[in-house]
Amino acid sequence: MPSETVPEPVVGDLDGDGELSVNDVVFVQRYIMGWGTMTPEELACADLDHDDCVDVFDLALFRYELLTQ
Repeated sequence: MPSETVPEPVVGDLDGDGELSVNDVVFVQRYIMGWGTMTPEELACADLDHDDCVDVFDLALFRYELLTQ
């Protein structure tokens, strides 16, 4: 029986598609604007600067990561 390899998690991949994408950036932006919610797992994934808070600084890092990939 072949063993399945589990893909390495992608930092900031909130929608689970295996990559950091515009959808992930929009998800964070909607959360910051108060137009959406996140699960504890999503909050941990979205906290790119590791300050226990998802805010505009994380959004800036999302945009940077998206533009430099």
